Amino acid sequence: MALKANHNVIISTQQQFLNALHEKTPELIKSEWNGKLAKVEGYSPKAYDDEEAKAAKQPSEPRKTRYRSIECNDYERIKVDGVGYFHGNAIKDCDGKKLFIATQGPTELSMKDFWKVIIQERCKVIVMLCEVYEPAVEDGKEVRKERSNCYWPV
Repeated sequence: MALKANHNVIISTQQQFLNALHEKTPELIKSEWNGKLAKVEGYSPKAYDDEEAKAAKQPSEPRKTRYRSIECNDYERIKVDGVGYFHGNAIKDCDGKKLFIATQGPTELSMKDFWKVIIQERCKVIVMLCEVYEPAVEDGKEVRKERSNCYWPV
């Protein structure tokens, strides 16, 4: 529920969104949506099909990728000054504004690159969605596997 100040200003952005949405006709919503989709057409369909263009597929790069089965979208990949490859994508809103960076937990080999990205992109917050070590099953036995190198000062 939205909290209201004494002067009846709605604080909740969710409530503001719902109020604005309520005032629009279905035709206007569809028109706005199609306009946003038209802006996204920045790459040729061939670019997405061209596997040879994928930086992660280069022979020297898998060592910096924790999970080879999870690939980056090369067209939103973060380019790092002085680094040939970084496994991280910019996540943008529908207007193309960068909201955050999604990346795998750094390995020992990618730690310097991880911090270069943090500094270069001026990240103010880092959210870790895994533990450094998590339970896993290998050959029928439960083991603890590293999911992220400890990248913060200890």
